[in-house]
Amino acid sequence: MKSWLLLESSKTLNCPSYPAEIDEAMALNLLREAEYLNYRNAVETILRNFDSSLDLASSLATLTRIDTEIEGRKGAERERILKRMASQKIDSSHSYFSRITALVENGEFLTAEDYINRAIQKEELPTADGVVDHFQNFMTLLSALNEFLQGANGDRHRILGKSFKT
Repeated sequence: MKSWLLLESSKTLNCPSYPAEIDEAMALNLLREAEYLNYRNAVETILRNFDSSLDLASSLATLTRIDTEIEGRKGAERERILKRMASQKIDSSHSYFSRITALVENGEFLTAEDYINRAIQKEELPTADGVVDHFQNFMTLLSALNEFLQGANGDRHRILGKSFKT
């Protein structure tokens, strides 16, 4: 019951009740390794020991503090990127401005940085149509290969050769 209460309370307070939000901050280079490990350890300790803990307020305070620090880092990174855009004269009149600012507002800082670099070098930005689903391509090829092998009257060994017998 207590674990559910903590998780529900942390969701209400918009706290990183799961280590995934901390992992995301690390992936975005918003945290140093020591900070990442401290935050992960704090959250995991709270979740692991919560059923036996009597101090819900302290646990929520820790989660709130971590969330506030991560959100502060995200805000600072947003400001840094927006200042860089301004210094590179990527303003509202620039053709890439809206795409880059949308990325920044969504917290996709690494992609925004890449797009800024492309704008500086006068390179084209990737289009959404250019997204390749490699997994889907693999599954399509695998299905076609399976159909081909089944077309050999189920004798895949005849097609693959004796060295591939299973």
